Amino acid sequence: MTSDPIQSIPGNLANWALIRNAGDTTIQFLKLDYPKETNVDPFSLERAFVLGNSEGESSVFEITDQQEHSPNSAVRSESDNIALNGSLDWRLPFKELVGSALQAIENGEFEKVVPSAIWEIESQVPPEEAFNELLAQNPNATVFLIHSESFGIWLGASPEVLFTKTGDRMYSMALAGTRRSGVNAWGQKERKEQSIVTEHIEGILQKLGFKDIERTDTRTLNTGEIEHICTGIHATSQKEASWNELLNQLHPTAALMGYPRKHALRFVREQEAHDRELFTGFFGSIEGENASFTVMIRCAKYLRGRYRLFAGAGVNAASDPEKEAEEILQKFNVMRSAICP
Repeated sequence: MTSDPIQSIPGNLANWALIRNAGDTTIQFLKLDYPKETNVDPFSLERAFVLGNSEGESSVFEITDQQEHSPNSAVRSESDNIALNGSLDWRLPFKELVGSALQAIENGEFEKVVPSAIWEIESQVPPEEAFNELLAQNPNATVFLIHSESFGIWLGASPEVLFTKTGDRMYSMALAGTRRSGVNAWGQKERKEQSIVTEHIEGILQKLGFKDIERTDTRTLNTGEIEHICTGIHATSQKEASWNELLNQLHPTAALMGYPRKHALRFVREQEAHDRELFTGFFGSIEGENASFTVMIRCAKYLRGRYRLFAGAGVNAASDPEKEAEEILQKFNVMRSAICP
């Protein structure tokens, strides 16, 4: 096991990923390559990595090499950590978008929707250094740095598991509701938001024929400066449900787009002025019928001298545009603290 994964990456390597799963102490370096044959069946690959966008369109890579590394312990001092300057031009358009969402909810179009915002910040911090900062600041998140010819360079610290599947057993996570760490008790708005996500996932698993669907105790998941309501969901398949079938049915969950999904998705497509790209998409590895997928949130795209940050907030009938904008800022700060020296 080597100590600096960044230094071991060849400069001409086009597709690769660095991933440290939540709670782990090691970083996985994955060397990726497009399959030599076009339209390859991912089931035919011994090991594969899947990267998908917000619409569920995905690219499949063959994992040609995998190595374990120890994290780099060198991080910036606390006094240098986060710059609080910068334009907040995204706030007004986002609050107007929340207002439109509330009107649509009042009109009965959907029960919940997850509008998003983007924020471009100039920064000379290279993505490799930002990745090391994210590792140190987010022990309870899956921290990633992904380099792709098709999608560009993405990094982040996602607290949300889409699903894991081992044999006939699977696990998913209902994650919703946001607050500053330890500030207030959870309100009705956040509890309602999270219950919609939980019930939506359970309904999909029932539809796919899963049995023994069990919830873990609902808890507060701390992800640094912010917290979420989290419920784990375990289930058993009586038939051999494929990872691809699970992926197609679960994504996007109500936590990512809203509920009912069809109507919430239409609102997002019609009302958001930006392309989400990989934000609210997914990434994960598969080996045979076993799979593990993470949701692409708390993330940014690196654009040579600047970063495009993405964040979303769940809106239901009890939402307030000003509070939802504050939630977006809290989520932006996860990435901003890593890229602003």
